[in-house]
Amino acid sequence: MSSMPLWHEVRTSGQNEKFRTKFVSDWIRSLGVDDNRVFLDVGAGNMPFRPQIRAAGFTYLSQDFGQYTGDNQHPGLQAGAGNWTTSGHDITCDIVDLPENTADVILCSEVLEHVPDPLAALQSISRALNAGGVALVTVPFQSRMHQAPYWYVSGLSPYWFHHHSPRTGLQVVRVTKVGDFVDQTIQEFGLFASALKLGHVSQLLLRIIAPLIRKLINKELLESGGLGVYVQLRKQEEHRQL
Repeated sequence: MSSMPLWHEVRTSGQNEKFRTKFVSDWIRSLGVDDNRVFLDVGAGNMPFRPQIRAAGFTYLSQDFGQYTGDNQHPGLQAGAGNWTTSGHDITCDIVDLPENTADVILCSEVLEHVPDPLAALQSISRALNAGGVALVTVPFQSRMHQAPYWYVSGLSPYWFHHHSPRTGLQVVRVTKVGDFVDQTIQEFGLFASALKLGHVSQLLLRIIAPLIRKLINKELLESGGLGVYVQLRKQEEHRQL
C-alpha cells in the first residue's frame, strides 16, 4: 500500500472562498510558464482565473454548459440576474462531452456539485487531458443549496476521489481537506450574523477563540466537518476507462 496520506488538512478560520482563491492562484503559479501549453477552465462561469492563467503564459480555453442565468426563480442561493454570464466561452457543451485530448492543464473549481453524474464528469476531464497532463478539482465538503436547479450533491469527500480515480485514468497526487467542524461553524455563523446585520465582530471573536474550542470538543466531531476538498490529479500515460 502507498504511504501517501489520504489527505492533508488545513485550517481557514472560516474564510473558505478567500482560502480557495489563494490556493488555486498558488497552484497556477506552481505550474511554471510555458507558452506551448493549453489550459482548459472547465465550468468556468464568470472566468475569475482567466487573467492569471493568461498572465502565466498559457493558451486559455474556457468551457461552460451555458444554461445557468443567476436569476432568483428557484430556491436557495443564487448569483443574481445580471451578476452572472456564460457568454464568450470557447467551448459550450455538457461537461461529460468535453473534446478529447484538448488540454495539458485543467481547472474544475466548484463545479461537480452541479453535475448529475460527477464520476462521468471526472472521466470526461480525464479524456480531455493529454497524457501526463494535470488537473485541479475543487468541491465543497458540505454546501447549502445554491445555483438551483443545477445543484445535485452537497459535496464530495476525499474518499470519493480515492475510490473513483482508478476508473478515470487520473492518479490522485494530493488531496487537501479544507477546514474542520470549527471552521464550518465559523463560516455558517458568519452568514447568520450577516443576514441579521450583526457585523463581523461576533465572527472575529469566534476566530480568536477557535483554538480553545478545538481543545474542548471531541476529535470525532472535529473531523466530521469541513469546507472544501481540493484534489490535484495527473493523467496516466495509458489507461482504458472502466
